[in-house]
Amino acid sequence: MRLVLDGAVEEQARELAQRETGCCSFFTFTFWHEGNDALVMEVAAPSEHAAVVEAMAGHAETAGSAS
Repeated sequence: MRLVLDGAVEEQARELAQRETGCCSFFTFTFWHEGNDALVMEVAAPSEHAAVVEAMAGHAETAGSAS
């Protein structure tokens, strides 16, 4: 799953990724910058945990449409 975030939330996104990795070590979070102020956060997990990533994507989509 890839989320494109405002670069201003980088610190919070990295803290969230760290907490999630501490709880669920199967997650892999990768960050990079695109464009002027976009932060891309990629979330990956082994195939046996695909449903968890899909659920996260659904929550992110719902949250994004609410704003």
